[in-house]
Amino acid sequence: MIQIDKPMPENCVECRFNVSEFGYCNAAPKNFCGIVNDLEEDGKPEWCPLIVQEPVKPMPGLWDRDIQLYKCGACGGEIGAGGVAKYCFHCGRKVHWD
Repeated sequence: MIQIDKPMPENCVECRFNVSEFGYCNAAPKNFCGIVNDLEEDGKPEWCPLIVQEPVKPMPGLWDRDIQLYKCGACGGEIGAGGVAKYCFHCGRKVHWD
């Protein structure tokens, strides 16, 4: 997974991955067998691999002296003390602190 902090494109024309010189979507997996004949201008196609990543809530982890440490709600990796990290250091997901 690649986390890109940019707005989600609304169609293929706005997408930074666009279409290769051979007519394939550059964001699709290598085993994807469909060809993009016409760039979708009326929204993303159903097979588009780009998805919006929703922020995850951190989970309480271990205590380190007097500081509560937290874990990522997606991968369980340690992200440090409350309110400090904006993204998980392990999986790249955005962290939503309450």
